[in-house]
Amino acid sequence: GFHLLKELVQRLPYTVAAHFISQVPSLFHEDLLSLPAGPNLDINAQTIIRDLVKGFQIDRDSALDVTRNFWAALEEVMDSGILKQSMAQLPQEMREVFGGKEVTEDTFVVEAYVSENTVDLQ
Repeated sequence: GFHLLKELVQRLPYTVAAHFISQVPSLFHEDLLSLPAGPNLDINAQTIIRDLVKGFQIDRDSALDVTRNFWAALEEVMDSGILKQSMAQLPQEMREVFGGKEVTEDTFVVEAYVSENTVDLQ
């Protein structure tokens, strides 16, 4: 769970992450606040699922169960406004991984294509 918490915090913009962190038990505050300021765009649904599959030696469906149960646990203990604000800052494919909507291999293919073919306007 803490790995997912760190990934989520790093993916959020800094101010949203700070609000998010304020809602988790204080035991985690120091470790979470010491993470590099986000958003870390290298963290996405594909990397989260891949890391869970590799780290826990589980299949993709089990990894999705983990992410959905993780989010459901957050919903039990955190302010719903902060969670909605946090979810709104995530790309659609990550919202699906945490929010329980259907995620298919096509989701990852489309996400990979878009990220490879997106022009950085900065």
